[in-house]
Amino acid sequence: MLLVYVLFCLVAVSAGWFDDLFSTKAPEIIGVPCSENQVILSMYNHLGKSYEFKCGSIPCGEFGRDCVDDQIQCRTEHDYFLSGMRWAPNNESLLLRCCKLQTKKKTIYVGTEELGSYYRNYHGGGKVVAEKRYEKNGGTEYDFIANFRSEGHFSSKTARTWTYRIMCENEEEPTTAAPAPINSVVEEERASGEASGEEMAYED
Repeated sequence: MLLVYVLFCLVAVSAGWFDDLFSTKAPEIIGVPCSENQVILSMYNHLGKSYEFKCGSIPCGEFGRDCVDDQIQCRTEHDYFLSGMRWAPNNESLLLRCCKLQTKKKTIYVGTEELGSYYRNYHGGGKVVAEKRYEKNGGTEYDFIANFRSEGHFSSKTARTWTYRIMCENEEEPTTAAPAPINSVVEEERASGEASGEEMAYED
């Protein structure tokens, strides 16, 4: 009887692995587009099954009023940066929403990074600490995800991010006040459930 149970478990695990390997389902996109005056602060790759983004308010300038949709990549050389995305009808390529960032100083390219699909991976930005700032006597510096690309087959989806840095002048502030950041659809639903007294269960 024990042998039968063990064989059943092995077959079940193998079937799940087979489904993941040959899956044609595109990773779910969570948390975007960002609101006006918010950029993409961080991104999680959940085992290639979902891409979860967190938006954060910019420390200076203006972002999110002049936008173009359904782009293959954002034209960062013209100060258009990532704000959101959706899958194309073929579920194989991403169509990006790119918005113009207007600041007194030019943004600076920081680097690119690949986030594999084999574990719960994370890439984050945000306010740069004093010892890592490019300008020691300047204003706030803020890293954000400026461009994004999904790579690989559905069974092994990886994500590539491009990070840029907002360079603020001393005491420079956003042109208009940004709304409170929305971290993700999951967190928004959780907050809604707590407010209504409902109990909501989520998988890790």
